[in-house]
Amino acid sequence: MYPDVWFLLSFLCTAGWCYLGVRWFGARKNNIPLQALLFGALKVVIAFVVRFLIFYASYGMEALTHDASSARLLLYVFLYLPGLWFEWSVVGALIAGESFRPKSLLLGINERGPRWRAGGASITFVFELQQTILWTFLLEQLGRGTNL
Repeated sequence: MYPDVWFLLSFLCTAGWCYLGVRWFGARKNNIPLQALLFGALKVVIAFVVRFLIFYASYGMEALTHDASSARLLLYVFLYLPGLWFEWSVVGALIAGESFRPKSLLLGINERGPRWRAGGASITFVFELQQTILWTFLLEQLGRGTNL
């Protein structure tokens, strides 16, 4: 999949989930599609910053473990999953107009908050996992000199 198509599909999935968030939590019920697009764009920017920080933190984990496979597992458990939750928590708090207190930021102000955040993190994870698998396959095939 071409990077621009992947980015567009990723953005549309993110904006779609933000649409549900605006419908569930949004203080303003007018222009819901526009709000969803704006919050989706904000989520993409937040994700870029968080992934940039995770990228640099991963070097430290690899240096501590002296093992790339252990570092990847640590990276996944201790940085990537909490990073996804954090991204969706910030967007959820902004959609609902919540304060940035730790409890409301992490869980939300009602019972739908954690489910919405978990759903957003799951969508992001699944979308990025399939992309990772695809790129790994392509790089392996190119490394072998196989014509695709």
